[in-house]
Amino acid sequence: MVSPSFIDQHPDFPKDLNDAQKDAVDLWYTNKPRALEIVADVTKIPANVVDYAYGQTVQMLSGLSAEQIDTLIAQLKLIKESGFLKSEVWDQPDVIRKDFFWRG
Repeated sequence: MVSPSFIDQHPDFPKDLNDAQKDAVDLWYTNKPRALEIVADVTKIPANVVDYAYGQTVQMLSGLSAEQIDTLIAQLKLIKESGFLKSEVWDQPDVIRKDFFWRG
């Protein structure tokens, strides 16, 4: 999450970040040996532990569908109605979409 002013200053950042996430998910599912090598190298976790963890992961996604965003917005509104969130922004789906869910 970043502020809208950061995105205004760096308009390519959200797309670059989303593309990198998609590349990582694609690599994870299409090139297991390379994915395990990268994770072991970056985290310094032993390769056999990374391999075991790989087998325990659930399907990862990159990005959110419009339906998932709508569901999250509805959940945020319900959470506000229950008193946990206080800001009026949670009653404004268009503002939430614009400020919290960048769509390229």
